[in-house]
Amino acid sequence: MILLGLGARTPAIASAVRRLCERCGIPALVTYKAKGVLPDQHPWFGGVLTNGALEREILDRADAFLAIGLDPVELLPRPWSYPQPVHSISAWPISQSQIPLRTELVGDVASYLEAVQVQTDWTADEVSQLAAVQRDQMRAHGEPCELLPHRVVELVAEAYPGARATVDAGAHMFPVMSFWPAQEPCGVLISNGLATMGFGLPAAIGASLLDTSRPVVAFTGDGGLLMCLGELRTAAREALPLRIIVFADGALSLIKIKQIQRGYRTDGVEIGDIDWRAIGAGMGVPAWFAESEGSLRACLRETSDHPGPVLIAARIAAGLYPDMMRALRGVS
Repeated sequence: MILLGLGARTPAIASAVRRLCERCGIPALVTYKAKGVLPDQHPWFGGVLTNGALEREILDRADAFLAIGLDPVELLPRPWSYPQPVHSISAWPISQSQIPLRTELVGDVASYLEAVQVQTDWTADEVSQLAAVQRDQMRAHGEPCELLPHRVVELVAEAYPGARATVDAGAHMFPVMSFWPAQEPCGVLISNGLATMGFGLPAAIGASLLDTSRPVVAFTGDGGLLMCLGELRTAAREALPLRIIVFADGALSLIKIKQIQRGYRTDGVEIGDIDWRAIGAGMGVPAWFAESEGSLRACLRETSDHPGPVLIAARIAAGLYPDMMRALRGVS
């Protein structure tokens, strides 16, 4: 089984990975930063790799792992619990403090991959089914009137096919990284490992300045956007075609969840309601508000032809984040 990390994001390596998967029938999992190296819709795409609980079922079925450009900094800081041998191919040596390697090749990754010849008994249908199970486990189930986090991602993806996405740090990254359909390397930009809040909007501005012909969607929580609020004015000044999607739940939800898990009182994590329309108006960015699937669809339709940046605040059912985190990381 192939484990793809941030070092696999070059076009040459990504092409070699796809040929290897198809030639030998090998499933591949991607870290957050490697999203798109193997497209989500590819028949050999096996899901997302975090060193959590979600991918355990498919990883347990492997007899060996081929890590390509995998940097352990991207994984959850917990012991690697799989006994199968790990063979690494990368452009630079990687730390073995978390994942012990059976063999390590450092050099021209794409050339090495072309030389790999193995036989497996995987089928593409089996891999697709296992990936679908992972997505199903990340689907939140709330009240019919609630706007569910994963549905925000799915509806935005429908409205902007082929867009590049940027993702801020926070609980909203769980549904975004599970449900955003990445098509190519760097199709999703995220601060993984250090997971810096306030990354999403500046990253979207940089991506849009690089290619103004391609729409860019910035997914952020309300706390993350507050940490870089002045960049709304930058986006407006440059008239960039950004779509800023705010998962509005009035809290630093990921920190709040961790406080509750550890038995602490919830302290310093409540933000409260924010008037994003007023903030957007002050920054020159028109803003819309959605609290249901119907109103979100309407917002996406109304803003589809707007030439500059647009902010859509989606009031989500934040109480579902703990279930998503439990499915992903295996913590209560």
